[in-house]
Amino acid sequence: MLVILTGTIAAQAIGILVSPVLTRLYDPADFGVYALFVSLTALLGSVVCARYEYAITLPAEHRQGLALLALCTLIAFGFGLLLLPVIWLLGDALVVALKEPRLAAWLWYVPGALFVTGFATAARYWLLRMKEFRMVSFNGVLRAVVAAVFNIALGVWGFLQFGLIGGLLLGLVVSTVFLGVHIWRESAADLRQLRWSDLRAQAYAQRGFPLYSTGSAVVESGAAQVPVFFFSSLFGATTLGLFSLAQRMANLPLSLVAGSVGDVFRQQASAEYARDGNCLALFDRTFKRLFWMSLPAFVLAAWLSPWVFALVFGAEWKESGEYVRLLVPALGLRFVSSPLSSMFFIAQRQGVDLGVQVVLIITMVSTFLWAGRTGSGWTANHAIMAYSGIYSVKYLFELVMARRFARGKAAQ
Repeated sequence: MLVILTGTIAAQAIGILVSPVLTRLYDPADFGVYALFVSLTALLGSVVCARYEYAITLPAEHRQGLALLALCTLIAFGFGLLLLPVIWLLGDALVVALKEPRLAAWLWYVPGALFVTGFATAARYWLLRMKEFRMVSFNGVLRAVVAAVFNIALGVWGFLQFGLIGGLLLGLVVSTVFLGVHIWRESAADLRQLRWSDLRAQAYAQRGFPLYSTGSAVVESGAAQVPVFFFSSLFGATTLGLFSLAQRMANLPLSLVAGSVGDVFRQQASAEYARDGNCLALFDRTFKRLFWMSLPAFVLAAWLSPWVFALVFGAEWKESGEYVRLLVPALGLRFVSSPLSSMFFIAQRQGVDLGVQVVLIITMVSTFLWAGRTGSGWTANHAIMAYSGIYSVKYLFELVMARRFARGKAAQ
């Protein structure tokens, strides 16, 4: 965990360190188009391997795990091919709906990006199965370095329309080719021995992943990406770019700290819950620590964000700092609730979690559709306040339910 965490910190640090350079090379509209492309690939990428990637670490024999890796690669390739006629038929309609004509050319890169993403994700689970943690960590840093170098180089050379997304794609391709070459060198003999029957057997044996996990993944990813699409449609790429930078800068350190705490809480809570039937004392102790840890940080964020963004990223990005102010309630609640929400899975209440995600996406879509159709005079600030409010309610509900689950089966 420490090896992988170190790589994650390094990769995210690279992204944060180059951001002040990128915001001076590219304008908010460029970041808006970039955010749309990333959201599209993230939404579809959550199911590009039909969730079979999560099964790679499970079989007892390595041959079976390797068969799942091959299966994921083929599914991702087929998914990309099937997406091409969809883009041909519906691409123009999507561009019109999002009101961003510059996205049209990039839509044709989405199938290839999804295939590479699918293989990279499956390869990562294969490396975890083989306990090659250093390789997993190194590959994440390699992707971040290549993307950063090309982002800056393409911007300096004047390829502004290509720079952000082009750097992202080049970093993804280079790191994925590196993974593929490494796996081939280590497992070429075993790969040559695989037969179609091996792939079919694993597809059937692990069929629960596509049957029961795909829908949940689409809903969860959709809930996260819906605001991006609506911001583009309602306010344009420039506002979306400002909003995406606010989200990105606020979420990177938040995810890192909350994720690390969540890993520790998940391990300890799982052990206590299995042993004692509850983990309420641990839950309350962790909640108090997270709350008091977050309070001064988010008070400072609400106070200083506009000036910090203007100083670090340039004067035209001060509005992103204003957006962070509006997001502070949701960000603070997420910091506290995210590590503790693993109680949904420890208590085996995944159905409740799915229900929360469904209600979230319905509420989000309904709110933004209402704003768009009624012409209610919404500004970007109003939309961000609504976004922050909806997520705040969601995180509060998750906290209440997670504490209830931590009390044990008798309280459920």
